[in-house]
Amino acid sequence: FGAPSIGSSSSTKGGYGATGVDKDASGPMIFELSTLKTKRTFCGVTQFTAPDGEVGIPLWLMERLVINPGDIVQVRKVNLPRAEFLKLQPHSKQFLKVPDPKAWLESILPKFVALTVGDVFDAEFAGQIIKFDVLECVPARAVRITDVDVKVDFAPPLDMEDENSSDDTKEKKEENEDSSTADAKKAKTKVLDDAVLEAKEKKKQSLPDEAKKENGAVTKIAIRLSNGNRIQRLFYHTDTLASVMDFVDAYETKYEKFSLVSNYPKRLF
Repeated sequence: FGAPSIGSSSSTKGGYGATGVDKDASGPMIFELSTLKTKRTFCGVTQFTAPDGEVGIPLWLMERLVINPGDIVQVRKVNLPRAEFLKLQPHSKQFLKVPDPKAWLESILPKFVALTVGDVFDAEFAGQIIKFDVLECVPARAVRITDVDVKVDFAPPLDMEDENSSDDTKEKKEENEDSSTADAKKAKTKVLDDAVLEAKEKKKQSLPDEAKKENGAVTKIAIRLSNGNRIQRLFYHTDTLASVMDFVDAYETKYEKFSLVSNYPKRLF
């Protein structure tokens, strides 16, 4: 299988190998990989050559799923919604040297199939590898990124978050940047507030109807968001953790990856 949530397919005309094209949909096949530890991600397929009951997965995808060779992985063919908005965070300040981030990213994303919140992927620039965290995907936590026109926002690089910049350093940086680089930097760090808020509203509207007691066994789940607000909703006992995460994601406003923690017994999801 391909990259974590970024499944690459065999290279032929159109960008995908015949074995990786979904005949029932306008694009490549997408599979969900999940583990007994409730970890999951999405990927494409290179070729169907593994023995029955086995799949070949790259090491970095195994690290994403926290599994070892021989562990059990559930594979399920899925359809994902087209991406409308992505928020990415580069690990390195090397990203700030990219003169035209949008054009560069447009050359990178066609190599991939899907993205999931929490994934990490690599991209090459000027002979160096830059890692990216996927902080947010709209309209869902996992989205298809083939044949889409998607808006992208960038969080500041990870290695800048704890850096104490002096006034002299800032002045020197401004002197070394030409006007086009400065404009590109502003574009990378600007939060697309209107697009995000609009996408959140769409996400709320796309949520399934709340569970009803008369239709089956239900559980009320209350969540305290990062801003202190409290939300709650009824879920059927047959609903999955992904349903809860999608509900929280529709109301979480800091646009960052998150986990759920139960109070007692304390458990991280």
